[in-house]
Amino acid sequence: MDIRILHLVDGAKEAKGTTVIIDVFRAFTVETYLMRNHAAKIIPVSGVDFAFDYREKHPDAILCGERKGIIVDGFDYGNSPSQIENVDFTGKTVIHTTSAGTQGIANAVHADEIIGGNLVAAKAIAAYIKKKNPEVVSLVCMGLAGGRMTDEDELCGAYIKSLLEGKPLPDLYERIMKLKETDGAKFFEEKRQAVFPKRDFRLCTDVNSCNFILRLKKDPETGLNCMERVDVDCSVLDIETPVVPGSMASTYTRGQAENFPRDILTKAVYGNYQAPEGDFDAALLLGGKPHVLYARAKAAAELYLQGKCPLIIPTGGVKWQTEFGFCTECEAMTRYLVQLGVPMEHILQENQATTTIENMTFGQKCLQSRFGNSPIRLAIVTSYSHLRRSVGLAKRNIPQADCVPVRSVEPFDTPEECFSDYAAEFRTRRECRLLCHYAAKDLIDDFTL
Repeated sequence: MDIRILHLVDGAKEAKGTTVIIDVFRAFTVETYLMRNHAAKIIPVSGVDFAFDYREKHPDAILCGERKGIIVDGFDYGNSPSQIENVDFTGKTVIHTTSAGTQGIANAVHADEIIGGNLVAAKAIAAYIKKKNPEVVSLVCMGLAGGRMTDEDELCGAYIKSLLEGKPLPDLYERIMKLKETDGAKFFEEKRQAVFPKRDFRLCTDVNSCNFILRLKKDPETGLNCMERVDVDCSVLDIETPVVPGSMASTYTRGQAENFPRDILTKAVYGNYQAPEGDFDAALLLGGKPHVLYARAKAAAELYLQGKCPLIIPTGGVKWQTEFGFCTECEAMTRYLVQLGVPMEHILQENQATTTIENMTFGQKCLQSRFGNSPIRLAIVTSYSHLRRSVGLAKRNIPQADCVPVRSVEPFDTPEECFSDYAAEFRTRRECRLLCHYAAKDLIDDFTL
């Protein structure tokens, strides 16, 4: 397999064979989230006029795109993944135009097939190519507006190449963090948040969080090029990090941890959980994505209804589209708790946290408002796979509490089922790399693998 890394619009013009057009910030990251949110069809186009002409003929079409990073006037959405991450696009056709990614597609006239490239689907892209085994692979790093090389696209190209060669980048996550100081710095400038919000950086660098690729095809209905979703079995890469028995989690990088053998991954993530006994003074209920909120609230409500816990603190300020409308994690879980029979006077809300560390920091303030600095027994209620990291952070951030893990019951979230589907495997690998990273940064106690 001849793997070529090319650059910018000129590189797209040279591309041959299976071609990956890479635009991490943000074109193909946006298209991946559009497809994850069930868009029926994504039509990438190079010109704004075509988008408006298409909508005139198809009023239900969604227009999405930017010029110089800014939403095109008259479009429904810009080129921001955080703007569309919680939008349901079921059955919708999306017309997408950007300054770089879609320009790459337009210029890759010699490619045998075209794939949209980004970090969130990097492993899926490599696995798809590995299985197909083409003679030539062109990885085109589109850069800024197709005219200047950028660190994030170059990193993505190097990472996909390393996966194809069976040599994963050992410093992938360190290089991602450095992006905050180079081409990703714009996402952290307060005056540019309206165009480049901080969350976009996080969504664009959520490595290997998607188990499908975007492949260009000719739409039989319109004759136009459009992106189709192709689900991928990433196990064909078979890249594993050897683990020395008894070694400490902190000695491994996040890239290495993600590729541990399955038995090590399972042990690291799930540990030796024991169902807790006895009563609690309070339960800290951690927020998450919409599909886990009810299960977590149910586990906490059961403690209250059994007379084991008189106070529940739902945490989380990230807003999601839930059955109660667009609301925070805390608000949704509070509604569930009340539905399940927990009175409001036994609920203390924390509505600001956006990360697990903030869950603990703001949760600590709630606990102090009720208990002062008195020692308490605290239940940490979250998903099974999230318990080890959550309890580790709680022990560091809530020193007066005896923190006890309490798991919620969710599909595929057990040691026996954690590799039973693509989403469960991605979750397990991602959690393991975070655990090793947190141990290395001394955010949680180190542990033996």
